[in-house]
This record gives sequence, C-alpha cells and structure tokens, in this order.
Amino acid sequence: MKYKLKTMLVALILAFSLYAQESKLIELVESIPSETELDMPDIRNTQDVMLEMINQADRYIDIETFYISEKPESMLSPILSALTAAAEREVKIRIISDAVFYEKYPETLDALNKKANIEVRIIDFNEIAGGVMHAKYFVVDRRYLFLGSQNWDWRSLEHIHELGVRVHDHVLSLAFTRLFNMDWKLAQQPKKQPVLEKNLTLTPIELLDKDRTVKVLPLFTPENLMPYSNLWTEKHLLDLIQYAKEFISLQLLTYSPTTKSGSFYPPFHQALIDAAGRGVKVRLLISDWSKRKPMIDYLKNLAMIENIEIRLSTIPESSKGHIPYARVDHCKYMVVDNERFWIGSANWSHSYFHQSRNAGLLVIDALTSRNVEAFFLNAWQSPYAYPVDPKTDYVPPIIGEKTHQESH
Repeated sequence: MKYKLKTMLVALILAFSLYAQESKLIELVESIPSETELDMPDIRNTQDVMLEMINQADRYIDIETFYISEKPESMLSPILSALTAAAEREVKIRIISDAVFYEKYPETLDALNKKANIEVRIIDFNEIAGGVMHAKYFVVDRRYLFLGSQNWDWRSLEHIHELGVRVHDHVLSLAFTRLFNMDWKLAQQPKKQPVLEKNLTLTPIELLDKDRTVKVLPLFTPENLMPYSNLWTEKHLLDLIQYAKEFISLQLLTYSPTTKSGSFYPPFHQALIDAAGRGVKVRLLISDWSKRKPMIDYLKNLAMIENIEIRLSTIPESSKGHIPYARVDHCKYMVVDNERFWIGSANWSHSYFHQSRNAGLLVIDALTSRNVEAFFLNAWQSPYAYPVDPKTDYVPPIIGEKTHQESH
C-alpha cells in the first residue's frame, strides 16, 4: 500500500514538473463559459494570462484583433485598464482592428485611441482582399506572443469556450511583428499593397529548455499577403492531415468546404476523407452554429464515412438568459497523433484561407500535443457534445438578435 502511494506521489510530482517545464516554453490558455463543466484545472484562464503579459510590458504592445467589445465591469474591463496603465508608464501600444466589426463596436476602440501612447488603426480587409481581418494575437516587447481563438470581447472571457497559447520567444515574436507592421501600413494605405519578398522563408523555430526542444512555425493567411512566402496556413494544414498515421482531433466553430458564392471547395473535405481511407481515426467537434445549410449537410456527409466521427456541441444558455453571440464552442485547433498540432483563428471555409487575415501556429511537441488532446477529449466527452445524425433535420440556433450566421 505504501509503495503504491509512493508511486502515485512520484507520478504526480513528475506530471507537475512536466507541466511547469511546458509552461516555460509554450503555455495553453483557456476561456470557459460560466456554469459549465469544461474547465481544465491545469490550464490558466485567458484573463489571468493577458493581464500578466500586459502588466509586464516595458516598451511595446502590438495588438491585432478582429474587434474589441466591452461590457462595463466585465472580465474584459481589468484588461483594458491594464492597457491604459501600460500606456501611462509610456509603453507604446498599437492596435489594428477590422473595419466591418469596427462599425458594430466602435466605442472601446475610439476611447483607447484618444489616450496618450495608444494608436488605433482600422483595416479594411474587404477592400484589400475581399475578406475580414480575423486574426487574434498580440505581442509584448517583441518577446511574448499570445494567439488563439479569443477575441477581445467580454463574452469571450466569460461565455465562450476558447483555446489559445502564450509563447516566450524573441524570434517567433519578431515574425508576428513583421506581420503586424505589414497590416499597420495596409490599414493606412489599403490600395498600396506591399512588395513581398518571394524568397523570404522561415524554418521552424526551436524553443530550447534543458533537454527539451519545441518546434513552432507561424502560419498566416491569405497566401498573397504574408511577410514570408512559405507560411500559408492551408498548405500546412493539408500537410498535417497527410502526416497523420493514427488519429486526427479537430475542433472548430464552423466547418464549410465552400466559397462565398456557395461553390464546393474540396481540399479539406477530401483530405479528411483520404485520411480516414488509410485508417486514420478522424474526430471533428463542431459548434452548433454549423447546423445551418450547407454546413450541416457536409458534416452529415462526413459522418457516414468509416473512421470519421463527428459531434456537435451546444453550450447551454446562461442562467441570466440569452446572450447574443455567446455560449458557444469557439476553439480552432487540430491535433495529430499526439505529436503535433495547429492552433489559430481560422474557421474552415475558403474565405478564411484565401481572403481574410488569420494567424496561427504549427507546433511540433509531444508533451504539448498530449495536453491539447486532453483538452479536446474533455470537450468531446462533455455533456454538451453529441453525435451528428445524418437523418436528423437540425434547427439552427439563434446566435444573436438575428438568426443569420455571424463570423467570429
């Protein structure tokens, strides 16, 4: 009995040591909808990590985010106060946000733009490339990077399921700073497209700690507007699916292999079918925002294929009542064989990869991949997930004041 207890204690100490070691290199960050069972105790919450990063800033904070939406005295309020405090200690803060959603949520951005040492630019990615500026990342002092599915939205912190990562690395942060600087100029002169260096590439960046090496590669969209020519997200995601030998775990807000005009766009759909055909176990966890046509029909199609299992996720409403554009699984990541994973801001349809700005990471590391897989299984096995039934006529949920699909 004593031996068993000692063995368990050693295992717990080892697990804690491995997690602490992981946190020095790359740390997972989650947002949990209140009143749900989705919390992972070993993963810090978004508000805590964002506050820590902002409070440690000495010189610079660059934020590129889809939009900013605050509710007074919400979990976003301390973060915005920390930004103001950073500006007051003369940290230079730059913010880029999307033009379409700025029209919906201008108040907070306008207020920030009036403060000393904070400058906001609005980028019209529809004019530039036909899409939206959908990225969600920020860089502190050219050393610390945060990215993921989290918008700067009070709902994202309190009522939406999200996954992001914090990385401490100068080289990686500089790669994102190059992207930010490109969009900073585009926001001011959208018709003056940058001259891209076609031969400028980036190899996987090695994060070193003692005997462990984590490899990370930044990934961007669209292909024709990137600071490096070899970092297009779609290509690397297809390569990642092709790499899979045992399993693929994929969680998304929406999955729709279509263009804006509604025509079929097959690369991802076919890649998942091909992976299943060679014996890879494919699992997709998709939010119930995908119950709309044609999205649900493509999911039903996949669900009938051997080795592919699809579940929808419905987060119950808050006890306080309906909250527009909230109470949803918003994560965007894919784990392959517990060896490598992608995490980013792109939902899976043509426009996110070809017309919109998105940013993510490809990570090659068994330890972190296992932790992402544990995050996936926690949601997959939760009471909020249920199998797609090809015979069911699904009713789309109301996601806002209107019933049309919003892009988040």
